Amino acid sequence: MEEIASEGKCEYTVAMKKESSKASPLERSATVRAKDLPATERRWIAAVLHVDLADDDEFTVILHRPIIHVPSPAQRDAAREGLSTVLNHLHERMSGANEEEVDAAIEDSFRDMRSRKL
Repeated sequence: MEEIASEGKCEYTVAMKKESSKASPLERSATVRAKDLPATERRWIAAVLHVDLADDDEFTVILHRPIIHVPSPAQRDAAREGLSTVLNHLHERMSGANEEEVDAAIEDSFRDMRSRKL
């Protein structure tokens, strides 16, 4: 069985050649030679790719991590306050406007949008 090297939280077999350490932390890749893989790993990869692996086959494994931004509680509070300010300002501007004025403003906006070519 091949020795497994550990680098932080990332484990890889000696069969893998590491790409540049300057790669984005959200994307990592390794080039693997089929002849260097243990039999179980080789069978799994052959089954996943639906191929028979030859000893001289090489393939690249790439890890993509999607960028997911979860706002902090402070950012959520700031967004909530900003939205509340905008809605309060809108409420102040709309108070006293009758239904016909609002409908006319909406129609004007739609007319302007329809006339623009994208």
